[in-house]
Amino acid sequence: MYPATSVEAEAFGVEVGSNLLQITHTGYTKTGRAVEVTVHRPGPGWVLRYSPPIS
Repeated sequence: MYPATSVEAEAFGVEVGSNLLQITHTGYTKTGRAVEVTVHRPGPGWVLRYSPPIS
């Protein structure tokens, strides 16, 4: 969690300082090489659905 800046607060329709969630995802190859990094800062109403990898 991190506090919303004035720009984020206006964009997401929340108050400055409101707690926001940041998710950083790194995708790796089977050999352990990082090939993708994505940073998500979801706004209100965003739904996170997660399921573990299926072997």
